[in-house]
This record gives sequence, C-alpha cells and structure tokens, in this order.
Amino acid sequence: MEFLCERQVDMSENFVWTADPHKSWGQYIVYQVGRSVYVYDMETQTVKELFTYDQDWKNYNYMILDGHVIAICGTGDTCRAWAIDIADESVVELDTRGGNAITITPEYECNDYIVGLLANQTGKVEEYYISKEDFYRSNYDGIFS
Repeated sequence: MEFLCERQVDMSENFVWTADPHKSWGQYIVYQVGRSVYVYDMETQTVKELFTYDQDWKNYNYMILDGHVIAICGTGDTCRAWAIDIADESVVELDTRGGNAITITPEYECNDYIVGLLANQTGKVEEYYISKEDFYRSNYDGIFS
C-alpha cells in the first residue's frame, strides 16, 4: 500500500499534484501549493488554507471526502497523515502504525462508513469497511470486509 506516499512533488510551479481521484467534495476543491493544503469553495469563490506540513517531505498526497481533507506525506520509509475538518479546521493525526502508508486507504464513503483498501495478512489488497468515527480515531479494530 506504498502508493499513497509515492506522489512526487513537481516544484517547478510549487503546485503539488495528486493522482488521487478525490479532489472535490460537494462545493469544495482541494489542492496543495508548496507545503500548504487549501480548499476552494465554489459557491462563495473563496480560498481557505487548511493545513501546512511541519517540514519538507519527499512525497505528498491529499484527498477530500466526508467533509475532511486527508493530507499525507512521507518518504519511502515513513508516512504521516492528518484528517482536517473543513468546517471547523480541527486537525487529527491518523495513526499509520509506523508504516510507509496510511493504514486504510479511503476509496469512498457511504452513510456512517468509509470503504477503503487494506492489505490483508497475505498482502492482497481488498476492500474493507470502517465506521467514520473509528477512522478518525485511528481505531482499526472494527474494520470488516
């Protein structure tokens, strides 16, 4: 599941590109310039800086879903991730369990659950479900397929 932390930074214009399909949610679009992640509100046509990484990292990725921006950064050996609430701008660091990727990669959301990709014990990546509450608390004990 290393792929989430392997998006290379294009510093020619200081814009950080993401291959993640979750670039918009409702009226919001997420993007990154330099070390800062922003949301653009298409209804009010305003920009809000949501998050700035504490240091330069080799790799970055970001996505938006469920009213949160998921900001991810790291190197080939380590990964850090945060969930930033768009409404109140609260920041929660997600537990990566010391790995080089986030524990469950959100694919889409439905009602009270996030459906995501997770490598099982054999290394095969499959879809799993986790409650939104558990996801934002990094409580992975309740994951089910």
